Amino acid sequence: MAVPARHVLIIGGGLAGPCLALSLARQNIRCTIFEIRPTRSDAGGSISLAPNALHVLDRHAGVYGQMKALGHTYRRIAAYSEDGSKFGEIAVSEEEKGEDAYPAIRIMRSDMHKVLMDAAEEAIEKLITVKYGAKMSRIEETEHGVTAHFEDGLSVEGRPLS
Repeated sequence: MAVPARHVLIIGGGLAGPCLALSLARQNIRCTIFEIRPTRSDAGGSISLAPNALHVLDRHAGVYGQMKALGHTYRRIAAYSEDGSKFGEIAVSEEEKGEDAYPAIRIMRSDMHKVLMDAAEEAIEKLITVKYGAKMSRIEETEHGVTAHFEDGLSVEGRPLS
């Protein structure tokens, strides 16, 4: 009996969807990202990424270097009162690891999204497919798997990997 090819359906092409797809592609698992928007979006302001998020972007998605180059890195944050007196300071990276520790990064959401989607769309061996304008209307689950139904009439079936 042949082992079925792995293919993961990801609903949503925001930040988490392409990050998951990149991680799975690095394990040779095909993915299709279904995104409701008709094209890429550059919406959103700046966000801060904690060291643990950067670890994931580095080890699992392979895009840490690009994020670091586009963002502002920092290892400590401080809080000040209105009159300028300092309340305190907090380390945001593991200082005992020195330069090997991931810093925190402040980056524009649109820049982060572009890096993730570029990487997903350029994935080696076309393991990742992105379908824009795909609005899921419902999901149907049975003992044999799931079926995602989309407003344009497309239905995509999936089954457990066991």
